[in-house]
Amino acid sequence: MLSFVGIKFFALALSSARSLLLAALLGPATYGLFGTLILVQQFLSYAALGMREGVTVHLSRTHDSPMDVLTVYGSALAWGAGAGLTVLVALTIVHLRFDGIGSYFGWIGAISLLSILNEILVNIDRDRNKLKKIALLEVLYNVIPLAVALWLWRDITIPAALGAVAAGLLISVTVYVATLPRTRIQHVQWRVTKQMLAIGSPLATLSAVNLLVVSIYIILANRMALGETLGLIVFANTACVIVLFALNTVAWASTARSMRNLYAEHAKPASQSSPAEKVRAALLRTIFRLGIVIAALVCLAAAVIFWFVMKAYAGAEVFAFYFCLFQSYGLLLFDEINQLSVTGRSRWIVAGYCSLLTLIWAVHFSFPQATIQSLAVVGIVGYFILAQAAVWFCARLSACRNEDLSKPIFLLFPISCALLYLSIGIGGAVLVCLIFASFALWCHRARPVG
Repeated sequence: MLSFVGIKFFALALSSARSLLLAALLGPATYGLFGTLILVQQFLSYAALGMREGVTVHLSRTHDSPMDVLTVYGSALAWGAGAGLTVLVALTIVHLRFDGIGSYFGWIGAISLLSILNEILVNIDRDRNKLKKIALLEVLYNVIPLAVALWLWRDITIPAALGAVAAGLLISVTVYVATLPRTRIQHVQWRVTKQMLAIGSPLATLSAVNLLVVSIYIILANRMALGETLGLIVFANTACVIVLFALNTVAWASTARSMRNLYAEHAKPASQSSPAEKVRAALLRTIFRLGIVIAALVCLAAAVIFWFVMKAYAGAEVFAFYFCLFQSYGLLLFDEINQLSVTGRSRWIVAGYCSLLTLIWAVHFSFPQATIQSLAVVGIVGYFILAQAAVWFCARLSACRNEDLSKPIFLLFPISCALLYLSIGIGGAVLVCLIFASFALWCHRARPVG
């Protein structure tokens, strides 16, 4: 795990350099369009209808023979290739028939095909515990677009940037397939495909709605036609991804193990987690809590960097700060989200996210003059209410488990930090960060087993 995290940090450095360089070279207006296209591609990755999620859950269960595992591999990749090719053909037609933003859709189709296959292959190798290989391929994937941007420099265009992304994904998929245990046509079984789709579709719906929640402010900025401010918001969202990258990587790497343990507990209610697992869960909670505090402080401090290095994006740090607080609830609810997923209640998470989106859109339509900052605060308040409800529901769902009683208190951090920043300024936000960082350390020392 240590080498995996180290390589992932290097991949983060490359990804950050690529994003910052593209932002600087393209400028706010063009970078806003580029970010919107990438967002469209991310939504199109769900055309596989949950196959990547179905692979993860299906492989977490016990299989009788290696042939069963190969059948999962073959069925998943066949479905992914079919879904990806469908997207590619549809977007190529759009590319040929429309100008403007539609002229870029051929590249988006190619990236979508490769992305669908890549994500399925990543989840297969995650189950095989090939984390180091996954991280190394992510490094390779980020090197190519960065190299293209450096090579073309001021001549970089959106098609060139999209082509570089496609090239990185193509190499990644090729390496994954070459190192995968050999699968043949007889390993493709419709029965297994249907099982994985049945398992993965609800989780994919959850993931898609979560992406919609995370990107809601980019969508709103496009609708509000904010011009160059759209570029600031897209850049702020990118900065937020960079700042939260390490925490999301830890969460991603821990999800399979967490879901496996929770599934075992659900299948055998009398079973209890080992002391080592309890210590590990407590450590994860502390990492997430301290991490989001540090992330908020980094976003505030970014104002200095943007002013001196990237003046065109000065002011983006405010958006990044609010986006970071908004997205931190997903990390604070790591246990609850996994628990609801493995117990077949992911529809409740979807319902919660849809309620949150409805609230944000309702405020937007009721008060058209509301700024993105104001709408971000509305989202944080709504997320706080849903988070408290999720913690309460999961506590009732598994009353036999030793619950972390400090979590409802720590869920106050994002909302209190946002409100004090809005009313007092940066000093109030920093004070809240220091208080909750001390509280997180005290909770871990006082009750390390959670």
